[in-house]
Amino acid sequence: MLTPRLYTVEGARRTLPLVRRIVADIVRTAGEMNRLESPADDEALEQLQTRLRKYAAELDELGVELKDPVSGLIDFYWKRGDETVYLCWKHGEEELAHWHDLQSGFAGRQPIGAVDLSLDLQTPPERR
Repeated sequence: MLTPRLYTVEGARRTLPLVRRIVADIVRTAGEMNRLESPADDEALEQLQTRLRKYAAELDELGVELKDPVSGLIDFYWKRGDETVYLCWKHGEEELAHWHDLQSGFAGRQPIGAVDLSLDLQTPPERR
């Protein structure tokens, strides 16, 4: 398994404007796919699936994981002290403000607090 790109909170927040645009394209494309109704739309569906894979690949190049294309849920890997967790953001949220462990998913989201930010500073500079 490849070592995931680790972000700091600040680094993920700096990347968020680009991620936000890509995720908006993903959500729009997923919505178009869901609106296709007939089997005659197979060619259109294939084009939309290709577009969706392209957008997902753009996130992957940034080290960002797409969790749900319909809601626009994404995660950044973050080293929180000694533990690798996710920084979590969802399309429509104003800022990156939550994290969760690798197993708990969206339901386990917690707000990023001052203690978390102090742990963030322990990340080696070359990994931010």
